[in-house]
Amino acid sequence: MLPLEHLQTNMARAVLAMEPTIAAKALTAGKADPLARLRIYQNNTRSSLTAVLMAVFPVTVRLVDERFFRYAASEFIRRHPPVESRLARYGAGFPRFLKSIDTLSDTPIAAETARLEWAIAEALDAACLPPRSLADFENIDLGTSPDILVQPSLRLIVSHWSILSVWTAHQQDATDRHS
Repeated sequence: MLPLEHLQTNMARAVLAMEPTIAAKALTAGKADPLARLRIYQNNTRSSLTAVLMAVFPVTVRLVDERFFRYAASEFIRRHPPVESRLARYGAGFPRFLKSIDTLSDTPIAAETARLEWAIAEALDAACLPPRSLADFENIDLGTSPDILVQPSLRLIVSHWSILSVWTAHQQDATDRHS
């Protein structure tokens, strides 16, 4: 019997289709085919990770079409499996991955919009510092280093494309549909 950590690592690799046959040997209890049992976990994992990516990148989904997005998400999941257990942190490399897809080379705004959507997701997940008023800075000597910190959620996106306009237009479309 494998130590628990080793077993979990093997199962994670198998579920993410990196090494499926290694873990299949550990799934021998019962009469069901171990690979068939493993495919259930693989399908559920891919489905969950695809749903996470679709939730983080909803405008990108609309820009590239849902079927193409699902294909791209599947490839991204296969090549870049999660490295931590927090699903809110999964997808950081997806905009760069979209940029590398040949069929999207004539639509760079899709990857750029995905960059904006990831920045929004990061900002929503970031901690908040307590607010400070201007009065808090009245007695600070500006010759020394003032204690001015920006919110950890602050993001700056520089793009050659009007991604904020595209993102905003899709937010209004979503609001109109739900009204």
